[in-house]
Amino acid sequence: MNPYKKFINTLSYWYIAKDLDSLHEMRKSESNLFLETKNEYHKCNAIIIAALIKNLDASFEILDYEKEFITGYIMKCEIWTSYEISIFGNTIEILNSYTISTIVKELETYMNTKKVTQKNFKNIINLFLNACIIFIRREDFTYAENTLNIVKKYLQPFLFFEKTRSLYVEGLILMANQEIKRGLELVNDSIYIMSKLEPKFAEEHEIELKKFNLQFGVNIE
Repeated sequence: MNPYKKFINTLSYWYIAKDLDSLHEMRKSESNLFLETKNEYHKCNAIIIAALIKNLDASFEILDYEKEFITGYIMKCEIWTSYEISIFGNTIEILNSYTISTIVKELETYMNTKKVTQKNFKNIINLFLNACIIFIRREDFTYAENTLNIVKKYLQPFLFFEKTRSLYVEGLILMANQEIKRGLELVNDSIYIMSKLEPKFAEEHEIELKKFNLQFGVNIE
């Protein structure tokens, strides 16, 4: 197993287990390796771990220079491998909306080069949809709508699940714009379809809908 896959597998294991002590140890190890080798790979790994720790522990602080480092690393990418895509995916929530939107545009340019594999293409589309959710949470609706419009351009026949997610995102945007009935129809339809394909994923989107309701005061009963 190559080092990257080993890192991701170990990271996923401890993250799913919500083992903060092990995650902190991993972060410390990667930070030390960066100091020893000056290899940016280890610094990126340390920041990825930090972002996931933040997801589990809201009180955990990620320093500004770490955000700046990961932003600079991503922005200078000329070739988007699975690793670069995973960096963006795992650190997206610590980036500001302008940076996320800029990276989305860079990734769209990459998609148009025809060099992207089908697996990475699918991963990028899901990343864009994740970005939409983040924009909605932050009430950055212009960014959300612009990113959703990009997604719609690339929804190929094999991306059925992503089409369903895009309806969910569109529904949330409509609800935020006070088009409650139409928006809720799209959201509920998409969750129903998800429940037949990926029940766990449907549950996660139901939770997101409840958070949306609390944030925007939308009655979804």
